[in-house]
Amino acid sequence: MRLTEDTTHKRSDRSFAEFQASLLHRGITSFFIYHILCSFAPLSAATTPPRVAEAFSLELRRVPLDHQGPQVIDLTLKLTYVSGIGDKEYPDFEALKTEILTFLKDYPNETDYIEVVNRKLCLALLARHAPVTSVSIDLRTYPTMTITYDHTSHCVATR
Repeated sequence: MRLTEDTTHKRSDRSFAEFQASLLHRGITSFFIYHILCSFAPLSAATTPPRVAEAFSLELRRVPLDHQGPQVIDLTLKLTYVSGIGDKEYPDFEALKTEILTFLKDYPNETDYIEVVNRKLCLALLARHAPVTSVSIDLRTYPTMTITYDHTSHCVATR
């Protein structure tokens, strides 16, 4: 089949849907349209450097916590790093674990709700680690003798 000049999408104000419909009207199938369009990938895509978004997650399970009485918690941490973080700038995850457990153990105010503890932990981690753009923590508290249901505090701190 020979295409006539009017099927060569010369007008920039013509929508893709109109262009595709005109090709289909002339008997060109979607399969061929797809392959034709894929062969004309923009050159800028090949020259644009890839963007990388990095994050790290850490989960501490069944951590005993003495806050407002004895409790057991699960803590899920997610750190999002700055774009272009250097190879030597990543925080050591063992040190992060120790930092979190020390913060919880030494937390000074016994009357703060768990949400306040979580917020202050997020802010402390964000302040301490420069290559981190956001800290997200889910802090799940297991049932106790007096509170018979699970509850979870979600907090995200960003810069």
